[in-house]
Amino acid sequence: MWRTFTGMVQFHRYAPPEPLRPFIACLEVIAHDGPTQAASAQRVTPDGCMELNFNLGDPLLRITTEGAHLLTGAYVVCRHARPYFVQRTGPAFVISVRFHPWGAPRLPIHELADTALDAVEVFGPEVRSVHQRSLGTTRSADALAQVQEFLLSALHTSKSDALVVDAAQRLSEARGSNALHDLQQHYGLSARRLQQRFQHQLGMAPKAFMRLMRFQRALRSLHRGSSCMDVAFDQGYSDQSHLVREFKAFAGIPPFRYRREAHPLNDAMLLERAAG
Repeated sequence: MWRTFTGMVQFHRYAPPEPLRPFIACLEVIAHDGPTQAASAQRVTPDGCMELNFNLGDPLLRITTEGAHLLTGAYVVCRHARPYFVQRTGPAFVISVRFHPWGAPRLPIHELADTALDAVEVFGPEVRSVHQRSLGTTRSADALAQVQEFLLSALHTSKSDALVVDAAQRLSEARGSNALHDLQQHYGLSARRLQQRFQHQLGMAPKAFMRLMRFQRALRSLHRGSSCMDVAFDQGYSDQSHLVREFKAFAGIPPFRYRREAHPLNDAMLLERAAG
């Protein structure tokens, strides 16, 4: 069933097939056929995920502090540490594959944070054929099936560092200041070795990952209606000023302003995470 947010925006999330679940958090379909003149730039905040997107509609405009460029065809949005904006140039229809932070292919992709690039550079030329075949379908279910078939083939030899996956899942919900020390003791690893393995698998250090996951939890709490004071306390920020600083770093604006504004796309993309 479609979930409708504002105007003519439609968003639906699908669980990946069982073999893809170690790598992929979900598949999403986003559609909007409203008037182009009414299109506004949508803020997207970091969540640690890489995305493989199949744009089956008109080009999308991606706006960052470095400038703006069009997103067409099959493209990858790399893990990002800063917010960016997306704006329609016409009717939109996108199939998005959201990888777990620990599930993205271990390629030089980690060195390309805060960028978007042609999916061929990451997944090879077959991904372009998948996009073309999806364009020729009339039902989203058929396009999704083709994307999933491609993923099953592309990822069947992929392997993840099981220790890092377990550690990342634990840190996703960790609130205590001793979480990293506890993990080092649990796995019998030095801080340096744990950081090296995290960097190799996720493209970021454990502390950076914890910070990003705490921001995501704060964002979900705000979306559910919690006050900024409660969010700061519940998520382990030292005080409300600390929450504001972190929010500005990841969202570009303070939490008070974020709550006043409409962010239908970003709110729809929030992922609930569970440890273990």
